[in-house]
Amino acid sequence: MVAVLTVLGLAVIGVALRTVVQHRVDSDAATEINQTLAAFRDLAARGTDPATGDRYTDADVLLDAFLERALPPSGQGLVAVHRDGSLRSSGDPAVRDQARALSRGARGAPQAAAADMSRTTAQGRAYTVAAVAAPDATGAGYLVVAHDEAASTTTVDDLVRTFMLVSLAVLVLVIALAWSTAGRVLLPLRRLSATAELIGASDLTSRVPESGTDDVASLQRTVNAMLDRLERAFASQRGLLDDVGHELRTPLTVLRGHLEILDAHQPAKVDRTRELLLDEVARMSRLVEDLLLLAQTQRPDFLRRVPVRLDRLVDDVVSKAEVMAARTWVRAARSSSTVRLDDEIVTQALLQLVDNAVRHTEEGGRIEIGAEQDRDLVRLWVHDDGPGVAEEDREVVFQRFGRGRRDRQETDDLGHHGLGLSIVAAIADGHGGHVELDADVPGARFVLVLPTTPAGETSRGLA
Repeated sequence: MVAVLTVLGLAVIGVALRTVVQHRVDSDAATEINQTLAAFRDLAARGTDPATGDRYTDADVLLDAFLERALPPSGQGLVAVHRDGSLRSSGDPAVRDQARALSRGARGAPQAAAADMSRTTAQGRAYTVAAVAAPDATGAGYLVVAHDEAASTTTVDDLVRTFMLVSLAVLVLVIALAWSTAGRVLLPLRRLSATAELIGASDLTSRVPESGTDDVASLQRTVNAMLDRLERAFASQRGLLDDVGHELRTPLTVLRGHLEILDAHQPAKVDRTRELLLDEVARMSRLVEDLLLLAQTQRPDFLRRVPVRLDRLVDDVVSKAEVMAARTWVRAARSSSTVRLDDEIVTQALLQLVDNAVRHTEEGGRIEIGAEQDRDLVRLWVHDDGPGVAEEDREVVFQRFGRGRRDRQETDDLGHHGLGLSIVAAIADGHGGHVELDADVPGARFVLVLPTTPAGETSRGLA
């Protein structure tokens, strides 16, 4: 495409150049003819005959004297038409060869200040011709000035030929540069295409080589960032499916086993089995609900930020927590600051922490709930006076289905699957924050650390 446009552009320039130069050459030829005629009239008006010392009175003598003195420019020829019809010429050989043909229209030419010019053809060659009569006092003689247009055409053709050669060289250079530039520009795109072909559902590790600082390099970085997110999402999904399969396998096995040995003729055993199966179904329902919530935290429209007063948020959480268990509920720091949070989701995260605290404290135990603003951060916490989290379990408890050693040793499993703290961590991450486990205080103190104005969040509603 570049080559075609370049050829068209050079062709237009070539035609325009030829037209302009041809016009300029023709104009110069006409000017030179007028200058020659003016010199002839000046000689007739002011010149003196060397033989007599007086003004020219004989047309033949005047014409011969002018031809001897005149130096016609290139391509121009002079023809003197004597009174007896004889001819004498000088200048361009082509004009001299065609002197008789070019002088046929000379008779009757006026003594005008500027002679009329005409175009004529002789032996296939074009000429521009002008004729002027000698002054009346000298008799009926004529001077014919002719310009051979072939000489001008040759000059124009040489110029155009040179332009074509230069244009050809420019065209080759443009094609070479375009090819090289296109190769450099398209190479990253080819790499991007090749990487896209390598990527499959089972392999998201391929990346596009990044180079440069232009728009294509920006595209490469964007694609690699997208692939990073996809790889993490697929890895999370695979891990979630593996964990879900593992967690559901046990209750399903229990359900199937009891159903297979169930004897409908033993009502007491049927009632016990029914209660057991309903417990397992409830356990699986809680697992599915937690998994759905965990999956929703990965959506970009998960949060709905509204202005929230921290003290009212704490009061609301404590009011809901008081009915969960007989504990000593303490409202800690209750900042009156108003910040933009998703109050429903944050409340759910705090209640998850409250549920965790209830399970690890005895009846009458102390559970503290508080919130405060620290510059551009909000800290919300739940602190219990239970045994705390063992040092080796502090990383495990935030993992999906991760349970501390004490939870794993419990014999009265109440249907907790180890998703609570991972849900809290996901909610904090959705707000652009994180969860901290304060190891410097007795018991367990979990803190939600959330920025008040995280960047790049998508809302799913208006405040």
